[in-house]
Amino acid sequence: MNKCQRIYSEEREWKWQVMIKDKAIETFHKVKIRVYKNKSVNYYLEKGNNLLETGKVNKAYRVFKRCLRDFPTDEKIHASIIKYALQTGKLDLVNVHWGKIDNFKKVNLPADAYINYAKMLQKYNDLQRAMDILILGVTTCSDNKEILSVISEQMPIETNDQISNKSKKLLDEFVDQAIQNRDWNMSIQRIEEVCSIYKQNVQFKYQIKLSMLYQVVGSHRQASHILNRLLHKYSEEILEDEKGYRKIVLYDNGESRIEFYKSLQKTNRVVVTFDSINMVWDNPSFAFNLLIQQNVDIIAIRKRRKKVYQQDLSLEDFKRTVSALVEGYEDKVAYGFSLGAYGALYYASALNCRILALSPRMSIHPIYGKSNLKGKRIFKHNILPTHNSEISPIIVYDPKNALDNTYVNKGLLSAFPNAQLVEIPYAGHGMGPHLKQMGLLKEFILTVIHKAEIPIYDKELRKKSQTYYRVLGDACLKRNKPRWALQLVNYALTLAPEDSLCMRLKIHVLRRKERYTEAIQFAESSRELAPQDRVIPGLLIDLYVYIGDFEKAIEETEAAIKKFGSTAPLLKRKKRIQELQEKHVHNAVKL
Repeated sequence: MNKCQRIYSEEREWKWQVMIKDKAIETFHKVKIRVYKNKSVNYYLEKGNNLLETGKVNKAYRVFKRCLRDFPTDEKIHASIIKYALQTGKLDLVNVHWGKIDNFKKVNLPADAYINYAKMLQKYNDLQRAMDILILGVTTCSDNKEILSVISEQMPIETNDQISNKSKKLLDEFVDQAIQNRDWNMSIQRIEEVCSIYKQNVQFKYQIKLSMLYQVVGSHRQASHILNRLLHKYSEEILEDEKGYRKIVLYDNGESRIEFYKSLQKTNRVVVTFDSINMVWDNPSFAFNLLIQQNVDIIAIRKRRKKVYQQDLSLEDFKRTVSALVEGYEDKVAYGFSLGAYGALYYASALNCRILALSPRMSIHPIYGKSNLKGKRIFKHNILPTHNSEISPIIVYDPKNALDNTYVNKGLLSAFPNAQLVEIPYAGHGMGPHLKQMGLLKEFILTVIHKAEIPIYDKELRKKSQTYYRVLGDACLKRNKPRWALQLVNYALTLAPEDSLCMRLKIHVLRRKERYTEAIQFAESSRELAPQDRVIPGLLIDLYVYIGDFEKAIEETEAAIKKFGSTAPLLKRKKRIQELQEKHVHNAVKL
């Protein structure tokens, strides 16, 4: 081999070796990238944190940075870099990565991370930011005692201005979340922690909630002690308070609620109220506007929807929710009307309350309910309230009302043998409205609450009540005395011209007297006076059907469906009219 050939051969071998080396490096990097790509966040975190714990902080940081390149939005890696930065005293790095975290509960930083960060900020005289960090730690860490100790001993709150609005909101949410979860012991603990932060500057709202929560769990002496201190310290503010009470929801299953209204005055009396059939919890509770002025606390049993019968609230849940609370009162009163009166007797009798029940009724009761509703709805309650001869509930009802009379005398008296009955003939089932029209309802309630006496019914005042004349007129119509019925309902309408129940009765009376034209004219005018009443349009339709004016009946039915929707009664009427029309046409053809 000559010299040229040798040089060429050596150069080719060298190029080949370089090529192999470059290929090897390329392959190595591909494998390396592939290996790292297959690593999870947890792999990096475990490796980096182990390095941190063994003091190899720089190696740990390199691992965290590599993870950050692959997973830039993962909050846990930002938390790990924060730990590194705190350990190495790099405040700027802490600030950058702290701002990348939204959910501090999820990343689970230890308490000392918040403390060390706050101390670093304190060195730079950023005291409010330091306090924000500590308060964030208090509301985030499950074990926050060390943080609370730092606040108390090293950064005491002298004025509320030292706490930013953001932190104040955070503390509010910290407390409210526990209350919304109905974890009363946790709620008490959290409020006490917040109070330890504010110290002498603790706000009224926290202290009144704390007093209420101590009542809820049955620590009445402690509750009373806090309330007495508040009444003395904030006497002027309480007098000027717009509401005069504070509220906590004690129970909520999605359909029924139990609400506790605490008067901002010293009281030893609680009134337990129950919503009637058409009440919903978006509006004030039963008799709220009257009771809140009487220096009583209120426990209100509420409903989310109208026309439901509170079968979702068990007696056991009711007792578990309120028993410890009501034990702290010297006097306990329950009050309700219709469905609410049923609730007062069924639930509150278990608390040995004094009870005022106006026309108690459970329309879906399998024995004592309405015939058209029996078996149509699920009835989960006991057939009768638990037998209780220790209490003497006051039951106000109309003995002329067959449904109420049967329920009271054949049902309730067996459960409450010492019940005190107040019989008010011709009040109908609407006892509450009747007493209100007479001007007696408020007196009835307050006599029971404040005097613990049986209220007296002054029948001379019934002349003020359109309900009395309507119910009496209805009784006359049922006894085939339409002339008397018409006189009575006309008088009722002079007392209350827009009372739709009176309008309905008059339509029935006129039809019975075969005064169809007058009945139709009155029904049409009544429909305008009571546009939301769904019964009056139905009565008008029936009148047109009765006189054989099917076209007008169909016209009125379509108008009612357009306004109220395709309800079952309207669709049933429409079908019946169409059948009568077909029959009428068929008969005409035959003739």
